[in-house]
Amino acid sequence: MNSYKKRLRFFFIILVVVILGSSLAIMHTENISFPDAVYYTLVTISTVGYGDIHPTTGLGKIVAVVLIITGVGTFLGVIGNATELMISREDTKNRKRKIHILIGLFFSEIGNGLLRYMVENDRAVEETRKFFQIRTNWKAKDYEQQRNGIKKLKINIDPYENNYLFLEKELIKNKDFMIRMLENPAMMEGEGLTELLREIFHLYEEFSYRLNPQNISDFDRLHINNDISRTYRRLMLEWLNYMEYLHVNFPGLFGFNKGNSPFRIQAIRNKKIKDAINEQEIKKLTN
Repeated sequence: MNSYKKRLRFFFIILVVVILGSSLAIMHTENISFPDAVYYTLVTISTVGYGDIHPTTGLGKIVAVVLIITGVGTFLGVIGNATELMISREDTKNRKRKIHILIGLFFSEIGNGLLRYMVENDRAVEETRKFFQIRTNWKAKDYEQQRNGIKKLKINIDPYENNYLFLEKELIKNKDFMIRMLENPAMMEGEGLTELLREIFHLYEEFSYRLNPQNISDFDRLHINNDISRTYRRLMLEWLNYMEYLHVNFPGLFGFNKGNSPFRIQAIRNKKIKDAINEQEIKKLTN
């Protein structure tokens, strides 16, 4: 699309120069007013040619020939590139719509489950949640600010070893689904989703190399946790991108996903746990 914009800008500048130069030349050679000269120039380059104003001097006819050669081609260049730009924008919208359909399907099938698993094992989840307290008045700059914050976020996710089995089963269960996603032609436009799937498949391979993920060395455990943390960051970024898309295009789905955010659900769970602990402590003190 940038190439279309550059070409359109180039042809437009040339067209303005041709119109102004030709109008001034015709005005002086034919001794007519500037508005009439502009009118003649525009009628000529648009190939309308009413004929009510036409050059009568030899120099004016030379200017007219130059105008026809340069002006008509430049005018058609502007029209052609403007049309291509509009078509390109529509194609881009359609491609984005398809990739976001895939992103929504990904989170419905496996993404939300993985995200909840990682949120539950996030040792700094309260700090992480700050980036997902999405408000309805957020604009593009607000989402961009949150994305930048997530990229700089120090992730502290450390699953217990017995939690690896759940993650491994989820990856095995959804392996075929993720392969089919990668085979979809629309994935060519989804660079972020492609990178996310690559991270998840890498995590799958790490588990497949180990016969018993519950019985691994400290070094392997650290390595796997680093892979999980990297996948977690990519999941957060894609989830935020998807929420921004829903916010702009599908307010109803945006509200539903906002209310069922894995970060919000974890906060509710934490509060229930704290309330339960407090109730137990109160009972102990009153007994």
